[in-house]
Amino acid sequence: MSKIFLHIGINKTGTSAIQSFFSHYREPLKAQGLLYPQTACDGSAHYPLSQALGFSLGKAPSSASTAAQREALRRALDEEIAAAGTPAVLLSSEIFVRPADIKQVHDFFDREDVAILVYLRRHDTWFSALYSQALKTAHKTKAAPHWKPEGIDAFVRFQCKRLNIQGHYRHLVDRWAAVFGRKNIIVRPYESCQNAPDIVVDILRSIATEMQVDANAISQLASIRSARRNTSLTPRALQILEVFQRAKLDPGVRAKLIHYALSLPVNEPREFILSPARRLQLIEENAADYEYIAREYMGREDGQLFYDPLPDLNEPWEPPKPLTPCEIVEETVAALSAFESKTPGPSA
Repeated sequence: MSKIFLHIGINKTGTSAIQSFFSHYREPLKAQGLLYPQTACDGSAHYPLSQALGFSLGKAPSSASTAAQREALRRALDEEIAAAGTPAVLLSSEIFVRPADIKQVHDFFDREDVAILVYLRRHDTWFSALYSQALKTAHKTKAAPHWKPEGIDAFVRFQCKRLNIQGHYRHLVDRWAAVFGRKNIIVRPYESCQNAPDIVVDILRSIATEMQVDANAISQLASIRSARRNTSLTPRALQILEVFQRAKLDPGVRAKLIHYALSLPVNEPREFILSPARRLQLIEENAADYEYIAREYMGREDGQLFYDPLPDLNEPWEPPKPLTPCEIVEETVAALSAFESKTPGPSA
């Protein structure tokens, strides 16, 4: 029987890169003994599966339609797994971190050989990434009206007040362990130093380790690199993006402005948009959970989950200077001009 690995996220931990790679190289991976099913795959992720099992970003479907959909997916998935005959199967949807009945997932697979794979990101960098992603997608998700406060600090306060289950790592991991058993939970910290050379190799290595096969034999497939899906914008570019998102504009005009903002130079070397003090505070607030997870789920006696250096309160840092009205006008004109001439915008 194939062993199933269910990758549940969390978001902003390289999920797009993972899903893109496995979807694009589905056949070579299958030849090496790892199936990334086409069943229940929408684009490159298994969102129809998570939705059918009650995990959804929007309104949940009716119980009758969900039951029928679950049954159809189960039959199709079983058939594809049987036909492939691979020892390992990977399914991926970061929507599984949403609050829903995990027992439905267990009942759907109706087997013991299921491992839950989750990546966790240190909260100071995770919130920054969430903020950037929210700005990039607000016009699609209609999230902008819910951001009554402005800026990264206000965004972090808002997120902390929401008590989002995926942000409480211990609770998230323990919920899945309560249903699938602690031994079937694979926790991986999302850090470049722990995921070297990249996230694709890391997840392949994790699967290979769990299957007790030569990690090098399966991870060599990751030498085929896929393009990075998400980029890190500069603090200035994020300000420009937020201005464009909040302004009351015609949707067509807004789309042009957003396109321009996303084309601005990426953040190399990285600039932190949160102060060292605020970053350290977020880490300290979650330190007990980090230690618990490291000890209980990773067997690390030192209780260290993340290895990146802690923020230095003495490191030079200045908050991004607010855009002046003149700068906003200049960037807007530059955005529209760039779109009309179809040339990349940029000087920000």
